Amino acid sequence: MVTDQKRPGRRLASYLAFAGFFLASGSFAGEQADPVEHGVTDPEGYWGRKAEGWFFYAPMGDGSGPEAGEPGKPPAETSPRDPAGIPLTAAWLRLHLPRYLDLALDNPTPENVRAFLYLQRLALDRASAFAAAVAAEVAGNPLLDENVRRPVSTLGGRLLDERARRGEETVMSLLGSRAGIIYVFDPGDGTSPLFSPLVRSLERDYGIHVRSARTGSGDDPSGLFPDAPAAPDLRERLGFLALPAVYLYTPSGGLTPVSQGVISRQDLVRRIIAAARREGALSPEEFALTRPVLPLPDLPRRAVLKQDPTGLPPSPAAVVEYFEGRR
Repeated sequence: MVTDQKRPGRRLASYLAFAGFFLASGSFAGEQADPVEHGVTDPEGYWGRKAEGWFFYAPMGDGSGPEAGEPGKPPAETSPRDPAGIPLTAAWLRLHLPRYLDLALDNPTPENVRAFLYLQRLALDRASAFAAAVAAEVAGNPLLDENVRRPVSTLGGRLLDERARRGEETVMSLLGSRAGIIYVFDPGDGTSPLFSPLVRSLERDYGIHVRSARTGSGDDPSGLFPDAPAAPDLRERLGFLALPAVYLYTPSGGLTPVSQGVISRQDLVRRIIAAARREGALSPEEFALTRPVLPLPDLPRRAVLKQDPTGLPPSPAAVVEYFEGRR
């Protein structure tokens, strides 16, 4: 038995004959009905304007306004065009480069591909020139060069890290006379033998007074806080979710959360310093000693530029003058 699947020539002939039938009958666009035979002669009706598609969506004027125009006369230009051509600015490339990429992807003819590649090359060249200009302006300007604040080299980074570590030691010693720590633990959860020695070392090394409390029954397994009073209602009063919990308190009565759960000694020290800065127990200069960057002046956070008389954004010269202090 021979099927149409084994005879593709027969199936193709059938399709051609089927299409030829409709073409001969005038059902396709090759042969349309004559509007005169139907008694329709209005050029503004459907037969005269069928190329517009769904013409009844368009607003229809009364024929007396300027929108009617004159037959055979091209419409007036609504926007002037630059006789010198289109400037290929960064804004133009940002808007149109994706369109040329889509065109090259959908129809990768040599012309479409080259057009996109030329525009892409232009954008890359401008980006390279911008990067070179940025490098030239940043070099030697401490307000713009991040390498001045924090050296990129390993040696320079280590020096600032060591400087920040010594600053943390100094600041924690200052906090010994300005603030204290509240340490809350549960003797039965197994974290006390690990975390209690860490908290006690802060009191030993920096002189920070530690007040302890326990939420569960029993003594401290580490033996470092044997006098910690039982306070089962602390969870509700302080609102912590995990233990051990550390809080910083100041003479002014402020109580600031520092940590919940087991963390390293270094992280605990840094969190205590950050909490003290928020509570005002440290000055900005003292806090700067603990940062692994050079204390360079920062740009103003609330910059206010003078309004240009023309109403346009301030000129680049005005921006530079403002930030470099030449006002």
